[in-house]
Amino acid sequence: MALQARRPGGLQQPDSLMHTLQSEVADEASPMLLFLSRHARSIALGVLLFIVGIVGYWIYSGQMEAKRKEDVLGYGQLLLISDPKTRLEKLETFVNGAPDAVRRAAWFSIMEAAHQLKDYDKLYTAWEKIRGFDDSFAVTATVAMADARSSQGKYEDALRLLEGVAASAKPAEVSLVNSRIVFLAESLKNYSRAILACDAMIGKVGGETDTQMWSQKKMELEQKAAASQ
Repeated sequence: MALQARRPGGLQQPDSLMHTLQSEVADEASPMLLFLSRHARSIALGVLLFIVGIVGYWIYSGQMEAKRKEDVLGYGQLLLISDPKTRLEKLETFVNGAPDAVRRAAWFSIMEAAHQLKDYDKLYTAWEKIRGFDDSFAVTATVAMADARSSQGKYEDALRLLEGVAASAKPAEVSLVNSRIVFLAESLKNYSRAILACDAMIGKVGGETDTQMWSQKKMELEQKAAASQ
């Protein structure tokens, strides 16, 4: 293997360093060395951009975490407002830009304040938003929406809401839905629908006492239906 000229004392000349390295590396490695030497600037730039990206992500994550903590703290401060009207107004402003971490809790707080104030339109809206968070909560939230409409005397709207979830109600929800349908339908003189709701509960919910109660209610409805003919 050829050796490059060296300075006195055995020191190699700087301008021949690359040639020495290339001559001492195996032939199969020379293309890689050549590639690295030709593209060193681009490689260094790529590494630099990668590092900048990581640092940027760390900064962004830190800012987001700080913002999340700030939002949670802000939400907690709103809950300390004793006046339900003021608390409701503040929560409605807050929830528009609230992060996912507190948005659901904020809507529950809005629902609670609206219930205290008997503001049934806002109560309805709050339950509607809550319903959208989790499908498993859809029936319970819809019943609450129907109750809000019932409190406004909007029985047809309330009955329509309950009809929409009656078929999909789980065993534990059957009484929750159909008991309301019975009394709403009766109020609207829709006795046939009220009787069907009784049938949905007789022998299927509660114990013997519940069965007797709903059987008795069914008989009353049948008498009313016959009298209305």
